Amino acid sequence: MNACPQCKRIIEEGKVCPVCNIELSDKFSGTFVLMDPNNSEIGKILGKETVGKYALKVR
Repeated sequence: MNACPQCKRIIEEGKVCPVCNIELSDKFSGTFVLMDPNNSEIGKILGKETVGKYALKVR
C-alpha cells in the first residue's frame, strides 16, 4: 500500500497516483475511510469530497 503526498489517497497497487499523476510514498501514517462525503464532518474538515481511503499524514 502507498499514499499520494498531494491528495493523500491510499492506493493498493501501483507507483503513481491515478488522480494527481505523481509518485506515491510508502511512508504514511493514520488512515480514514470516507464513505459518505455529503454527511461526513471529518471529510469536510479534511477537505475530502470523494469516497475513498486516505492517509492522515504522508512523508
